[in-house]
Amino acid sequence: MQFYALSALINVVTTLILGVIVLIRNPRNRLNLTFSVFSLNISLWSLCYFIWQVSTTPGQALFWSRALMVFATGIPAFYLHLVTVLVGLVRRRARMLRLSYVIFAFFLLINVSTSLFVASVRPISPFNFWPQPGPLFYLFIVLWLVQIGYTTSLLYVALRHATGMTRLQIKYVFWGMVIGYCGGVTNYFLWFGIPIPPFGNVLVSVYVALTAYAIVKHRFFDIRPIVARSLAFTSLVVVIAGFYVGAIFLISRSFLGGSLDTSAALVYALLTLFVAFTFQPLKRLFEKMTDRVFFLDRYDSEQFLNHMGTILSSTISLDRLGDKVLEGLMATIRTDNAVLLVIKKDELTHVISRGGHRRYEAWEFTRFFNHQAVYLFDELPEGKQKEELRAKDLGCVLPLRIKGKPLGVLALGFKKSGGIYTSQDIDVLEVFAKQLSIAVENALQFEEIQQFSEKLKVKVKEATANLRVANEKLRELDKRKDEFLNVAAHELRAPLTAVRGYLSMVIDGDAGPISPQMAQFLAGAIEGAEREVRLVNNLLSVARIEENRLVYQMGEVDLCHVCKTVFDEFKLDAQQKGLEYAIVGADEGLQDRVYVDQDRIHEVVANFVSNAIKYTDKGAVALKLSQTAAAGIRFEVSDTGYGMTEDEQHRLFQKFYRAESSAGRVLGTGLGLYITKLLIDRFGGRLGLTSEKGKGSTFWFELPTVKGTQERTGGQSRHETVIANG
Repeated sequence: MQFYALSALINVVTTLILGVIVLIRNPRNRLNLTFSVFSLNISLWSLCYFIWQVSTTPGQALFWSRALMVFATGIPAFYLHLVTVLVGLVRRRARMLRLSYVIFAFFLLINVSTSLFVASVRPISPFNFWPQPGPLFYLFIVLWLVQIGYTTSLLYVALRHATGMTRLQIKYVFWGMVIGYCGGVTNYFLWFGIPIPPFGNVLVSVYVALTAYAIVKHRFFDIRPIVARSLAFTSLVVVIAGFYVGAIFLISRSFLGGSLDTSAALVYALLTLFVAFTFQPLKRLFEKMTDRVFFLDRYDSEQFLNHMGTILSSTISLDRLGDKVLEGLMATIRTDNAVLLVIKKDELTHVISRGGHRRYEAWEFTRFFNHQAVYLFDELPEGKQKEELRAKDLGCVLPLRIKGKPLGVLALGFKKSGGIYTSQDIDVLEVFAKQLSIAVENALQFEEIQQFSEKLKVKVKEATANLRVANEKLRELDKRKDEFLNVAAHELRAPLTAVRGYLSMVIDGDAGPISPQMAQFLAGAIEGAEREVRLVNNLLSVARIEENRLVYQMGEVDLCHVCKTVFDEFKLDAQQKGLEYAIVGADEGLQDRVYVDQDRIHEVVANFVSNAIKYTDKGAVALKLSQTAAAGIRFEVSDTGYGMTEDEQHRLFQKFYRAESSAGRVLGTGLGLYITKLLIDRFGGRLGLTSEKGKGSTFWFELPTVKGTQERTGGQSRHETVIANG
């Protein structure tokens, strides 16, 4: 029978500790709270079970058997509540949950006030007092099985549909419940006269063990360290209690000639538990009291290293690092003074000291830089080294090294208590010196990076200032250039116009008859004058556009009409070179109304057509108008002329860039296409070209129509080079 009492005691301790820990961990969490109540109920049931097992009279046994059944009737209700919270079904199963608590309350009242639930107790081997069922006990068993089965089915369904971490959590809880209840059922066989003792009662702890496993392995309640320590402590308490109670029992029977009754054994067990629980707090209390008297310098090495490690990892400035380290060492080791010296490339970089009444110099510590051993004043024999430490008021010197190279020195003064540096001090300081060396090395590297950063900032600032001055000079030169071109253009246009006018008058015979040869020479002169006038006009246009001084006469323009006009203007030039010359799409009813300056768009179209004829010696020149997908209109000029390389295509729309003809001659002024690009940008369009050397070119531009929406795109197709976007 001692086995059954011990199994109940194990259930008491494990379920109580786990329930209390979970509640303390997060008392506001519903799952934690419900689990704690469920565990507490099982713990109280197990406690009553234990006391009933060790009862010595029928009255005691009847009272505690009825008490344990009070908590047994609550197990189904608390189990259902726990599962509904775990799987998120509290609201959907609220009616069943309330019914379960009503059943619990009903049997609770019946059990404490009548004998209809537990009628009496009688001996049933191997038990001295086994409870006998009353009339309502059978109803309870039926409802108990129904509730347990219903709740376990909810858990099983949730297990089938859950995934990931949730599935693992529910899995361990499910199998823990199944095993625990299978063991708990064995308590009811003897109630019905079936000769099977409650050997499975100990399996109730399996539920606790599997739930604890879910906690430890899968962070069910995130209290793994606490549970691990609690289980170890519980095992220790159970072993101590069992040992002392067993020893008292054996001594009483063997040497004192008496027997130990159950009540006395229970009292001894409780006293043993009390001693076990109070031993550690009392031990810590007396240790503190004795330490205050005998060990004023005592400290927790692990706590000190953790604290200093936090300082080393969170402080990157060497000066602040030194201050914090020395303050921490002086407070823990209890010294009057401390100093930290740091060297870099055999040169002293930092001297940080705290406490004391003297100033330390670097040369005083040069002998310690290249040593690896710790210097202790109390362990040195009388001589020069000990005298030096005495003069410096230092009791301990630790060289700092990194990868075998000297990094500095950490020196501490004598202890305030007058005591010596203990082995604990030396062990801690040697460990800390290694950590400090790494931190100092990192701080030095950080300072080096900072210094380099500051130098870089100065260099960048100087370079930026120089660049700013250079840019100002360039802007001034560009401004003067534009002013010069503007003035020069104005000054050149007037005489050129006059020259062209007078030459025209001579050709027309206003100055008398001229020979055919003279007329030919004069026509060439007029053509040259007109070319120079166009150059001057282009220079003026570029200057005005770039300076935003060009006035645009914006309005709705019929682009097809403009293109047909330009087509007619250059028809004679194309015929003179023997080129096929055509226009497509101008009479197809396109939506061609665009909002532009009519003269400027005429200039753009004429520039495209003029260039196509100029750079084509044979073949064809074709003009085409078409509607774009974005409700815009596209104009393009295709020719079978010289064509261009890819490099020439990318540079073609730059100012003053001129392509070569097939004969290697450079034609044009290099401003026409540049002006075209500026104008198309101003009108909200885009332009580009496709070309292949020796096979001709296609120049195009697109403009939004008045009723359309411009499709802005910064990309380019496979065969087109987009030069500008509106």
